[in-house]
Amino acid sequence: MREKILTNNLTLRVTLFVVLVLFCAPAVWGQSQVAPDDLLQGAAWEFSTDGGKTFGPQPPVIQSGQSLRIIARCRFNVRNPSRLAVLELTHNLRSADKATFSINGVKVKGPLPGMIYKTIPAIDAKVLKAAANELTIELVRKNHLSSRNRTKSEKFDLKVSIEPLSPDDLRIQTGPILGTAGKDYFTVACRTNMPATVIVQRADAANVAALATSPRGLYHRFKVHDPGFSKGAKYLLVAKNDGIKTTAEFFPKSLPAKPDSKNLRFVVLGDSRTNPDSWKRVAAVTLKENPDLIVHTGDLTANGRADWLWDKDFFGPANELFRRVPFYPVIGNHEYNAAAFFEFFYTPSRNGRGRHWAQRIGDVLLVGIDGASGWTTGSREYWWLDQVLSRSKAKFAFLFSHYPAWTSGPHGKLDKADRPAQRPVRVSQEIIWPLLKKYRVTAMIAGHDHCYERSEPLGGVTHIISGGAGAPLYSKSADAQKQNPYSKIYATKLHYAVFEIRGDMCTMKVITPEGEVIDTRTWKARN
Repeated sequence: MREKILTNNLTLRVTLFVVLVLFCAPAVWGQSQVAPDDLLQGAAWEFSTDGGKTFGPQPPVIQSGQSLRIIARCRFNVRNPSRLAVLELTHNLRSADKATFSINGVKVKGPLPGMIYKTIPAIDAKVLKAAANELTIELVRKNHLSSRNRTKSEKFDLKVSIEPLSPDDLRIQTGPILGTAGKDYFTVACRTNMPATVIVQRADAANVAALATSPRGLYHRFKVHDPGFSKGAKYLLVAKNDGIKTTAEFFPKSLPAKPDSKNLRFVVLGDSRTNPDSWKRVAAVTLKENPDLIVHTGDLTANGRADWLWDKDFFGPANELFRRVPFYPVIGNHEYNAAAFFEFFYTPSRNGRGRHWAQRIGDVLLVGIDGASGWTTGSREYWWLDQVLSRSKAKFAFLFSHYPAWTSGPHGKLDKADRPAQRPVRVSQEIIWPLLKKYRVTAMIAGHDHCYERSEPLGGVTHIISGGAGAPLYSKSADAQKQNPYSKIYATKLHYAVFEIRGDMCTMKVITPEGEVIDTRTWKARN
């Protein structure tokens, strides 16, 4: 009997201990070592459509054709926010909502001005308070009236999460991205998912001092001079934050300066936007060509201001390409002058962020321009280009712009005066083209229309459109002959163009991902 009582007492004590532990466990995260995936998990939302005077638990309904100002808020608890490094806020709202987010009255902004974020990264965890916190969202939702939506109402659907990150979550999110290079230097850029310091070092010299170091931040850009730099060498980007580090390999190439080499092999492609699977195919075969560099004629993504598209649709499908081949882009209309464009790409310009750039590599002059800038005869852009072309003695010269001077595609439509209706196309034809003829440039290469087209206008300068790296392909315009009487070949196919310079000859081959050669052209060196 005594043993039975002792056993029952022991069982009771264990049970009371378990109940006590469960009862005293923290109701919210803060004292445990592992944070939940979402700080908003289980939080109750409430909504207001009268400017915040009243709130209710039911999401509002927006009638067809209505525009409704909505305030949404929720409260959530965090007992010990000091253990967090940064936060990531992810939402399902539309760009057109122009939503603003505030945590405890502090407005939450993306890191780059003018960019649109589905996930706002690197929010300082110091905005959190111990215990009670409040997230507030203000937006205007429009339910557009259309022929298919005249009676359809829309229930406001909101999905928001806040993910806490610790230093262990550090990663190089975007890149490495190789940019302009020379005989003894290279440039490279990347982005980290939280503020970090990034260094560049040789992969075989882990204990040697860094070749370059970036300030703590999200975006990192380097111009590295390395006397021992040689083709095929392997380097590392090393990101560091609070004792944690992560690395990414890249393989920069040495490009000859004048007049060290008479040989060069580069690839031209453009308009890779919208279809990442097609872009992935083109990028993969381009990499196999082993070019010295790549020039992109613009429209890299469908919307350069949509932050998530850069990784999802552009860098992600071609990650290996960017870590192995120097990349020279010009800006297109679909970049929308996005701040991210000037962070990701290091062009051959004064600070690597120039809209217009030029570099002589061996016996080849490469010039890239923003064709939508304020080009007029006598403008700053005009005189810059005039000086670059007039001073060059390179045997071959190529100008790259997103906007063609002539095209048989839809962007070449004419106005009532039979001039190109689009201003950048008209500028290319009437202002830029005369300069190219004056200085006997080898070819002008553009994108914009999603096709391949080679034209031979009077004056000896070849005109090429390479806009088939992934975007939806365009057929000829119904008025093609009038738009472009100089057209020699037009192809509605995915493609890239390989230019190979050997001595006094330059040969171009235009190739599809399947290996079909759709055009060839050869030029002799300029006198």
